[in-house]
Amino acid sequence: MQKIPKSILKGAANGNIAAFEHIYRIAGGFVYSIALHMTHNNEDAQEVTQDVFLKIFKKLKGFYFRAAFKTWVYRMTVNAALDICRKHSQLSRKAREFEKMLKIKNLSEEVHGIIDKREAHEHLEYWLDLLNPDQRVVIVLRDIEGLSYKEIARALRINRNTVRNRLRRARLTLYAVGRKEVILDEVR
Repeated sequence: MQKIPKSILKGAANGNIAAFEHIYRIAGGFVYSIALHMTHNNEDAQEVTQDVFLKIFKKLKGFYFRAAFKTWVYRMTVNAALDICRKHSQLSRKAREFEKMLKIKNLSEEVHGIIDKREAHEHLEYWLDLLNPDQRVVIVLRDIEGLSYKEIARALRINRNTVRNRLRRARLTLYAVGRKEVILDEVR
């Protein structure tokens, strides 16, 4: 997401619709992308995006630049997406095949090297669905969006050690499932 000038943010906070639209044009895709990675559903991601921008519109006057705007938007997006994920806490069964193809260390790069983008997205959804919402969000923010531990901790309002622990548990879960599938394939 591009950095949004303070003048635009202040203008939107003071009711300037053109400034708010400018914010939406810059941050809309960013919010939608995070929401889609977390919810794996276009309609849910659109709903999250809409909710986040309603919150931004309502709460922008209370944003005092103590944190980066991007971090503030991350936090709202992650929280809104987690709410939807908790509502739909079922695991997806459709992508079990992907267990064989994914190497845990670098989800996004490895997937794109193995299969085309559309298939990669479906398979990535499956792998992320194996995780609980807390683990899923740290994997998305770290391995897909590229945030630092510090940025993730700020966005989620947790300490860095919690981020590290959730990442470790998520990667171990994915590794264990992938290893089990490889062993089953060797036996067949």
